Amino acid sequence: MRTFTALLLLFSLTGCTHQQSYSPVAKNKALEDLLSDASTANKAEQPQPNKPQLPTCYSRPQCDAMWSEATSRVQTLTGMRLQVATDTYLNTYNASPGKITGEVRKIPRPDGTTIIQASFDCNYCSDDLASQARDLFTLYVKAAGQGFPEPYIAPSWDEEVRKLKSVE
Repeated sequence: MRTFTALLLLFSLTGCTHQQSYSPVAKNKALEDLLSDASTANKAEQPQPNKPQLPTCYSRPQCDAMWSEATSRVQTLTGMRLQVATDTYLNTYNASPGKITGEVRKIPRPDGTTIIQASFDCNYCSDDLASQARDLFTLYVKAAGQGFPEPYIAPSWDEEVRKLKSVE
């Protein structure tokens, strides 16, 4: 009995029986550090730190790859599971104070392309954090769309008429 009590006291003092508590502040600090590093790396690559263009896909396979990345990335960046997930809309569960929520839409355009638009919101934390999460999301989703064949863009009617006139 004495040995057991001594071991229990020893483990308590060394922290072996202490369970680590979950800290949303520490988790957000880690996310802020990740976003800060990515933001710094992004600024080094691009001379103008303008808001990135929305991810755009041109074919079904490319859109599928980008949507799959969007699905996992919105959960990774927010630390929240999806409450709604359809083939055109994603929404995370409502976050507690200090956490980020995310919403993603897949929007078809008249020219046949599709854009993937994300918005992030942070309760009781910096709006800059939500903005950085959106920018990082955009970079990852765009990267998922790389490597697909370039879209064929048909020449305009004016170009065709000019070609015909130049042949005559």
